[in-house]
Amino acid sequence: MEEGEYRLMADVEDRHWWYDAVRRLLRRLLSEELSGSESKPRILDAGCGTGATGGWLDERGHVIALDSSAMALKLYGENHPEATLLEGSVESIALPDASVDLVVCVTVLYHANVTNPSTAIAEFVRVLRPGGLLCLVEPGMKGMRRGHDEVTHGARRFSLNELRELVSAGGLEVEKATGAFSFLVPLAWVRSKLPLANKTSDLSNNASGLFGLLGALARVETRFVARRSIPFGLSVLVLGRKPH
Repeated sequence: MEEGEYRLMADVEDRHWWYDAVRRLLRRLLSEELSGSESKPRILDAGCGTGATGGWLDERGHVIALDSSAMALKLYGENHPEATLLEGSVESIALPDASVDLVVCVTVLYHANVTNPSTAIAEFVRVLRPGGLLCLVEPGMKGMRRGHDEVTHGARRFSLNELRELVSAGGLEVEKATGAFSFLVPLAWVRSKLPLANKTSDLSNNASGLFGLLGALARVETRFVARRSIPFGLSVLVLGRKPH
């Protein structure tokens, strides 16, 4: 991503509605996983950025923060000093086999600097211990490319079936596959029709989420997603378990 985007992420992570909504979603879906062990789990925050979506994990386990950007890791470490910082690619992770209990990867595989998402999945599977869990969140709605994708160097978006099949082909047992932020699809569709030359980041505006409305809708949807699944969304989420 652009250097300025990382600085923007770090600046707004505590007050932008979308980051708050993603953290709430992850907390709800991973609560049982993170509370089911007597010892603190080892967690890989893969493609961690500045910690806007995964920094909270250091409250629940020993976090290894992996990113290809030295700047992102610097900002992550400033806000989350308990984490172990690891510079590198999700396609070649400098960790031993079966060395982590949970891998969390949020909006990373869609980036242009990930040449082959399947390679990244294979690496996640390799570093997971038997019985460990992978949590993937990626941009959904294929064909709905917009200015934000240009700013963040997004190369691809995933349908829910694509992401599910990617995880399954990697050898994991899919435990949940769902869309998320489905209420944003109409707004994103309108923005996708604007010229891509109008390159603006979603983080540079509307931090309040229409004065709290979007955050409220996200909280309602999160409660629903915790029990059931949604067939589409502006984001797609898959949980995959490594067999024992």
